[in-house]
Amino acid sequence: MSQKQVEQLLDIQQNLMSVIALGEPLPQCLERIALGIELILPDPDVYCSILILEDQCLMHGAAPHLPKPYCEAIDGVQIGVGVGSCGTAAYTNERVVVADIEHDPLWKDYKDLALVHGLRACWSVPIVSSFGKVLGTFAIYYGHVRDADRDTVLLVERFSAFASFALERSLIDKRAQALTQALQHNSARFDSFAKAMPDLVIIFDETGNYVDIFGSQQESLILPKDMLKSRNLRDVLPPAKSNTMQGVISRCIEEQTLQTFEYELEVQSGLRVFEARVSPIHTYSKEQPELGHVIWVAQDISDRKAADDTIRKLSFYDTLTSLPNRQLLKERLATQLRKAISKSEYGAILYLDLQEFKRVNDALGVAGGDALLLEVSKRIAPKLDDRDSLARVGGDDFVILLDKTHRSLQWFSNYVTVVATKVLSAFDEKVCVFGSEFRVSARLGISIFGDQIISPEKLVNQAEAAMYRSKETGARMLFFDQEIQQSLDARIHMERDLERALSNNEITVHYQSQVLANGDIFGFEALVRWEHPEKGFVSPLAFIPLAEDLGIDEHVQDLVLRHVCGFVRVLEGLPGVAPNFRVAMNISAVQFIKDDFESFLLNVLQAFDISPSRLTLEITEGTLLEDTERVIAQMQRLRSLGFELSIDDFGTGYSSLSYLQRLPVDELKIDKSFVDGVLIGDKERSIVDAIIYLARQLDCRIVAEGVEQQEQAAYLRDQNVDVFQGYLFSKPLDVEALLTRLSNKVVGSTFDQLKQA
Repeated sequence: MSQKQVEQLLDIQQNLMSVIALGEPLPQCLERIALGIELILPDPDVYCSILILEDQCLMHGAAPHLPKPYCEAIDGVQIGVGVGSCGTAAYTNERVVVADIEHDPLWKDYKDLALVHGLRACWSVPIVSSFGKVLGTFAIYYGHVRDADRDTVLLVERFSAFASFALERSLIDKRAQALTQALQHNSARFDSFAKAMPDLVIIFDETGNYVDIFGSQQESLILPKDMLKSRNLRDVLPPAKSNTMQGVISRCIEEQTLQTFEYELEVQSGLRVFEARVSPIHTYSKEQPELGHVIWVAQDISDRKAADDTIRKLSFYDTLTSLPNRQLLKERLATQLRKAISKSEYGAILYLDLQEFKRVNDALGVAGGDALLLEVSKRIAPKLDDRDSLARVGGDDFVILLDKTHRSLQWFSNYVTVVATKVLSAFDEKVCVFGSEFRVSARLGISIFGDQIISPEKLVNQAEAAMYRSKETGARMLFFDQEIQQSLDARIHMERDLERALSNNEITVHYQSQVLANGDIFGFEALVRWEHPEKGFVSPLAFIPLAEDLGIDEHVQDLVLRHVCGFVRVLEGLPGVAPNFRVAMNISAVQFIKDDFESFLLNVLQAFDISPSRLTLEITEGTLLEDTERVIAQMQRLRSLGFELSIDDFGTGYSSLSYLQRLPVDELKIDKSFVDGVLIGDKERSIVDAIIYLARQLDCRIVAEGVEQQEQAAYLRDQNVDVFQGYLFSKPLDVEALLTRLSNKVVGSTFDQLKQA
C-alpha cells in the first residue's frame, strides 16, 4: 500500500470505530464501512456489498454503488454451495475468491444476473461474530476479471471485522434492551419465567452488590439466595475472584457493551465452570437512578466443557501418540500462514516418513508398530523448540510445523536445515521394540511458505511430495522449492569439503600487523583462512558458523591456537621484534562459554611453553548475550591468568553501558564501518569520538581496524587512538610473507610519511 492509502486507512479505521462505539444505527454503520473500503481500493470499478444472514437467507445490508436491480434480485437468497461467492462463503464459513464470474462453477445459476450489470469478479468473506457464528458476508465486486492479491484480501478481512463489530453490537443492543424492559416493567412475571430457566440471572450494582437473583439453579450460588442479597462480592468470594468479577462489572458499565466471561467457582454443588454474559442496565433502581447496574446471566457449562474437552481430544489429537492430528495441524498451520504473510516473513513445515515401519509392523504385529511410533514421537520431540508443533498425520507419517519465522529466505532455509538435521539425528541409534533392536531411518520433505497465499492442505501436500522425491533420490531431506534445494545441496557439499579441509591442511592462519602511532609494531591479529582447491578463498563468515553447526569448531579453534603458538615462538627468537608484542585471536561465542575452554587454552600454551601474556582474546559483543554473568566470570578467570581481553567490532552489537563498566576488558576495537565514516562528516566522526571517549573512561586500549586511507589514519592519530590495523599498513599475510616484510621493515612506513607531511 502507498503512504497515502495507509493514511486513508488509519483515518477510516478511526472514524468507523468511533461511530460504531457511539451506537450509530446499523444501516448507517454498514454504509460507512462499505464506502470506506471502496474509497481506499485503487480500482475505479470496485463495489462493496454487505449482506446480513437471517434464517439461512442473505438480506441486504449495504451496497452504496452496486446497481439497485442487482441488490434487489439477490436480497433474500438462501445460502448454500454454488450460490455465488456470498452464498457459498456464508454456508461454508470460508473465504471464497472468484476471479472470473463467467466461468466459475459457483456462479453457474447466477452469472447472467451479475454479467448483465457488468460484474466480472467477486471476492467474499464470511462476517463472523466473536463466538464463531456467521452473521453475514462482506464482498467486493470488480467490473473486470481479477484474481486475488494478498494486500487486498487482508484489507477485505479487516473491513469485514468492522462489519462484524457493528452487527454484533446491534444484536447485543436489541437483546439487552428487551431483557431490561422485562426486568423493569414485569419483574414478577420475569421471576416466574426465570425459575424455568437453566441459568442464573443476577443483578449487580456498580459496586458489586447483589441486588436481585432470579432462576431455579440455587445450588449454583456460592451461598443460599437469601444470604446473598444486599451483600457485596468482596464479602463472599476470595479476593482474586471478587476483583476479577468486579472488573467485568466496571468494564461493562464504563464501555456500555456486552461482556463475556468464563470463570471457575466453588459453589454449593461443588467446583463448577460458568459462562457469564454481562450487559449494562439503564435506570434499574428508581430510588437511585444514577447508580449503574448490570444483568449477569450465568450458565453452568461444566458438563459441556468436559464433553468439549473429550470431543476436542478425539477430534484434534491422535489417540495413540496424543500428538496433534491432521485437523489440528491444519488449524495451526492456517494461523502460522496468516502470521508469516502479515509480517512478510517465511515459515516452514517438515514432512517425515519412517522407512522401516512396515518391517517392524510385519515382524511384531500392530502392537509392535504402535510401540515404534510412540518411541519415534518421544525421540523427535526433544529435538524441537517447545513452541514447534509435532503432529501425526496418519500411519507412520509425521509433520513438524516450526514456530519460528524470518524475513531472510537464505537465513531461514539454513535454519530449517539445522532443525531437520537435528530431527534426523533422532534415528542415529537403534530402536528397541519388545526386546528387539531395529535400525530405523526417515526421510524429510520440507515446504517453505510466506511469499504467497496458499492453503494449509496444499502446503502439506508440497512437503509430502518433497519427501517422496527424497526417497527417489536417496537424499535424507529435500526442499519442495528447487532454488532452496540447490542452496541446501551447496551447503552439504561445503560441509563435506570443510571436514576434508581440516585433514588436508587447507585451513591455515594469516596475520595482520597492528601498529602504534610512532610506527612501531604493537602486535598481530591471527585471521583464519580456508583456501579451497577449487573455489579459492572462502570467507570465515561462511565456514565458521558451518563448523559450529557440524560440531568441528573445536578442531578449527585448536588449529588456530596451535598455529598462533608456533608463530609466537618464531617471533620471540627474531631480533628487532618488540619484546612485549602480543597476538590477538578471535574466539567464538560457542567456544568461549564452554566449561573446558580455560583448560583447553592452558594445555596448548603449556605444550608450546608460551605465556598467556602473549595472547589477546577477542570476543564480540554478541558473546555477552549468550549468558552475561557466565561470560563475565570466564573473562575474570582468564584475565587473572595473564590473558588480555578485547571487544571486537565494538558498537555494532549489544553495547550496553550497564555491562561495559563490569567487564574486565583491556581493549576496545573500533569497527571498520565506523572508521570508514570519519571522512564522511561530523555526525559519523562523532560516533568514533564517543567510542574513544568511552574507552578512555574505562581505561581501555583503543584499536582502530580497517584503516585504509592516510586521511583516516591522520584523524585517528589526532584523536590519540593507540593502535592501528588495516590495509594501509599491511594486508593479512602468511607467516613466510610476514617474516620477509618484517625483515625489510616495511610496516610502519605509513606513519613515517605522515610525520614528514
